[in-house]
Amino acid sequence: MPFIIKPPKDTPVVPRVSDALVELIDFPATVEALLDLQPEHTKAVMCRTRNYKYVRRLYETDELYDLQSDPGETVNRIDDPALSDELGKLKDRLLTFYQETADAVPHKTNRRM
Repeated sequence: MPFIIKPPKDTPVVPRVSDALVELIDFPATVEALLDLQPEHTKAVMCRTRNYKYVRRLYETDELYDLQSDPGETVNRIDDPALSDELGKLKDRLLTFYQETADAVPHKTNRRM
């Protein structure tokens, strides 16, 4: 994917064309660093269904929203015992996704290595 960036004019850079691969995961951190911004949140992953949204945060409190009664996501119900079953389902769904998409270590040694 083509990627063009023009840093602020007081940022010392040498213009160039690069064949390096770009991962969009790095984009927010790059922009925040160039603009000296502090991110509002740290690393997180999200899983949602039609009715609920679960945000797993690495260094902050997790979030759980009931999207039917709170579509603006203003009331974090992560500690609400009435939603503990839904929270468990969303956590399991997230774990299943990671297990299905993560790299696996081969059981047999590859002779080419």
